[in-house]
Amino acid sequence: MSAGINHELNQPLTAIRSYADNALSFLDMGKTDPVNTNLREISGLTQRMAKIIAPLKEFSRKTTGQSALVSLKVVRDGAMSIMYGRLDKANAKIEWPPRLDQVFVLGDTLRLEQVVVNLISNALQAMEEQEQSDKWIEIGLERQASRLLISFRDHGPGIPESELGKVFEPFYTTKKAGQGLGLGLSISHRIIESMNGRLTVANHPLGGAIFTISLPTADASASTAGLE
Repeated sequence: MSAGINHELNQPLTAIRSYADNALSFLDMGKTDPVNTNLREISGLTQRMAKIIAPLKEFSRKTTGQSALVSLKVVRDGAMSIMYGRLDKANAKIEWPPRLDQVFVLGDTLRLEQVVVNLISNALQAMEEQEQSDKWIEIGLERQASRLLISFRDHGPGIPESELGKVFEPFYTTKKAGQGLGLGLSISHRIIESMNGRLTVANHPLGGAIFTISLPTADASASTAGLE
C-alpha cells in the first residue's frame, strides 16, 4: 500500500514542481498574474493528492458497486493538469477526441483520472527513444452497445508478444531503474475493474501499444453525441 501511494502521488508532485519553478521565474520577471495562476494550480493539485490517498487506502476493500456520472471532459482536464510540462518536455503531442463534454460514462472521476494519467505517462516512457515527429499519443472513442471504449495508442516499439500477458501483474515493468515500481498498470487494472469495466492491452497493427478502457455508458444519447 505504501508503494502504491508513492507511485500515485509522484505525478502530481512532479506537476507541482513544474508550477513552482515557473512561478519563481515569473516572479523574477515581475509578472504576478502568471504567478497567481500557478499558485492556484498548485493548490488544486494538493487537494487532488489528498483525495488520491483516500481511495488507495480503501482500495483493498470490496467496492460498494456504486457508480456516478463521469464527464470525460472533466477527466481529460484533470489529467492534463497533472501532466503539465511533461508533454512539452518530452516534445510529444497528444490528440483527444472532440466534444468530450458530451461524453459520459459510469464510474468514479478521480480514479478514472488516475488511470488516464498512468496510461499517458507509460506512453511517454515507451516513446523516449523515438524521433520527435513520432512522439504522438492518440486517444480514441468507440461505442459498443451499452459500453464506451477509450483507447490510448502510443507510437513506441510496442510490447513483446511474450510479455503482453504480464503487463498488469504487480511489479512488472520494463522501465529503467528509478522510473517506477511496476505498480501503475496493476493499480489501473484493478481501478477499472472496480468500476465494472475492463482494461486491456494489445499491439497496434501499424506499430506501438494500445491500451483500451471499457466502461458502461451513462446515457445512450449523451454518450454517443460526441462520437458522431
